Amino acid sequence: MSAKHPISARISTEDLAYLSSIDRDGAVTTSDKLRVLFEMMREQVGDQNFIANYVTASQTISPYKARYLESGYESKVLDAVFEFVSEAAALIHSSGNQLDSELFSKELERSLNTPIKRFVQTLQMPQSTPQ
Repeated sequence: MSAKHPISARISTEDLAYLSSIDRDGAVTTSDKLRVLFEMMREQVGDQNFIANYVTASQTISPYKARYLESGYESKVLDAVFEFVSEAAALIHSSGNQLDSELFSKELERSLNTPIKRFVQTLQMPQSTPQ
């Protein structure tokens, strides 16, 4: 656990009421509630980072996906590849904030589990033959 540092802050009555209303993870003291508030903020930022990273990854491969779509060729495999690449790239980039290499690797593996399983299931589905 990282070192803790005392702080002093002047906040509005409304902010104090909000802080006091936090009922999560057993937070009782103002310090506990402030730590929980920071945790909640980090969780929210992480989600926003994933969304932004997903959009960026999708935009990066969009010229290739557009060429595929323009061809008129229909392929569940290629659809799955484009989706997997966007999601995997976003997860990799979003996980990059982990400072500890082992934690990064474990979290990345955990987060990629579902997209990989979904991709493999798509590959195992019977495919129609090209026309």
